[in-house]
Amino acid sequence: MNPKYIKILGLSLAGIAPALSASAQLLYNNGTTLYVNTSGTIQVNGDMTNATGSDFSNNGTVTVTGTLTNNQVMASGANGTLTFNGSAAQTLNGSSAFLAKDVVINNAAGVTLNTPLKVSGSVTFTTGDVVAATSATPVIFTSTGNYTGASNSSHVNGYVVKEGTGAFSYPVGNGTNLQKVDVNLSANATGMQVRYVVGNAGSGTYATTGSESTPLAVYNTGEYWDLSPLTTATGAVTVFWDNVHNITVNSLPSLRVAHKSGANWLNEGGNSITGNTGAGSVTSNSISTWSPFTLGATSPTALPVHLLSFTAKHAGSNNQLDWNTASEDAQIHYDIERSSNAQQFSTIGSVSGKEGTGNSYQFLDAQPLAANYYRLRISEPGSAVAYSNVVLLRQEGKGSLSVSPVPARDQITVTNSNPELKGQNARVCDLQGRVVTQFTIQEKVNLSTAQWAAGMYLLHLPDGSTLKIVKD
Repeated sequence: MNPKYIKILGLSLAGIAPALSASAQLLYNNGTTLYVNTSGTIQVNGDMTNATGSDFSNNGTVTVTGTLTNNQVMASGANGTLTFNGSAAQTLNGSSAFLAKDVVINNAAGVTLNTPLKVSGSVTFTTGDVVAATSATPVIFTSTGNYTGASNSSHVNGYVVKEGTGAFSYPVGNGTNLQKVDVNLSANATGMQVRYVVGNAGSGTYATTGSESTPLAVYNTGEYWDLSPLTTATGAVTVFWDNVHNITVNSLPSLRVAHKSGANWLNEGGNSITGNTGAGSVTSNSISTWSPFTLGATSPTALPVHLLSFTAKHAGSNNQLDWNTASEDAQIHYDIERSSNAQQFSTIGSVSGKEGTGNSYQFLDAQPLAANYYRLRISEPGSAVAYSNVVLLRQEGKGSLSVSPVPARDQITVTNSNPELKGQNARVCDLQGRVVTQFTIQEKVNLSTAQWAAGMYLLHLPDGSTLKIVKD
């Protein structure tokens, strides 16, 4: 059977009938005007092409089961509905973006975009994903565009752009799960582009230059959202947690929006925390710099390990590190990190975790430095990364000083085995430099933290060094 062509020569379909219904195996509009009026329908049981020099205006309903190609710059999406309703995978091709008012995705095999799809009305996600694999071929929602029905079985796997200001929930995921992110913009010059990624956005330093100065203690290494304005934008980000690619959440108050900026992870705030430890959301402060975002926390208790203590002491010519856990998962992994200045750390060894409760660990540093700042990097596959307290041990001294537990709850214990520090004064300050408490260093000092606000504190020692304290 020869394929049928609908070719309109200088006429419009509306001029043929007020309520035209047409069906074809192939539709090729080659330099003519194709107009579908408000009650007209076209069912294309195959491929449809809008060639260069053509004029296509859909105010009715056009359904395509094959490939849709657009090579003509479109003035608008008119007021009709475009439905992808194939039984095999479909593609949107062409040299120009396809403009539509309403779009229906009803193909379990999915629709792949090789040119942008711009929607001014609503996308109805019924079944099947839209694959927008590159930033050059996104789904674009205009300032009036929105959607309904997004789910695990129907969403955008790839890039989505939203124009205009106000709140918008991006219907993004990985083709298996819908993992939305909400953005509420007060300024949006030309559009905010978003995609969802399974994986680690990259390690970095927990810095104090975010919209909140308290540094993060953990971030989710299992997923992130890449948010990039096409030019400039200002607003707030809401990230979600659930049982998909997420850290184990044990403490809602410590949750924050984590922002990767260059080599740093920034704390962008924790407003409007909703939900419970199983599922919920947290919203950032207003920001105007963008890049990867994910769930973070200012307390390492989000990780499925409860670290009771981490200490260091001399053992002959070696430095011996000891740590104890109350409970942990079998897949926990410990990297022992060392620094000479408490700023740049490098890994000097690794230890695999043990499942269960009441576990003890030991590691020997056979080549210690003159001044040794030690910490544990604690990780679990597909989950968060957390760090222990930092322990300082000097080779020229005769002992060490450490703080436990991590994080602090109602009390911390300062343990000292360095006689040079005994009897001297130390103080704990918040990150604004305000003194929270002062004490005299002994072999063991218990300090109440029950009245401290959650966050980061610094223990200032008489030799000029500092240790980090985290209050849950």
